[in-house]
Amino acid sequence: MACSNKLSTVDNLKRRGMSMANRCVLCAAAGEDVQHLFFDCSYSLQVWTAVNSRMSLDLPSNLGHLVKWLKERNKGRAKDKVKRRVAFVCALYTIWKEMNKRIFRGQSTSVYTLSSRICYDITTIMYHHMVGF
Repeated sequence: MACSNKLSTVDNLKRRGMSMANRCVLCAAAGEDVQHLFFDCSYSLQVWTAVNSRMSLDLPSNLGHLVKWLKERNKGRAKDKVKRRVAFVCALYTIWKEMNKRIFRGQSTSVYTLSSRICYDITTIMYHHMVGF
């Protein structure tokens, strides 16, 4: 959904006729669209940087590069391919959940805690993938 720009970000909701301030709830700095929410937002960028560093990955930093990144990284060991895809999906989903938690519950999570959660999820999913769960 993120790749096809179908998520209910502020810019998409406004196009559907909803009236709201176009501001990112994660950084409060810029208009919220898919590119900004997941890649340009200062909060999200810090999360990506932490996950990349802790998991020794090179996840894409631009939605436009995503498809190219997935194709280029589709070579090599199967475990590495799975890990990259799992990491990307975990990061997107967790950032999306953080945005919703801030909107609907008024709660926020630190970059360190969120990136730790993503790394834990990646490790857990990879473990279960490798042992056949």
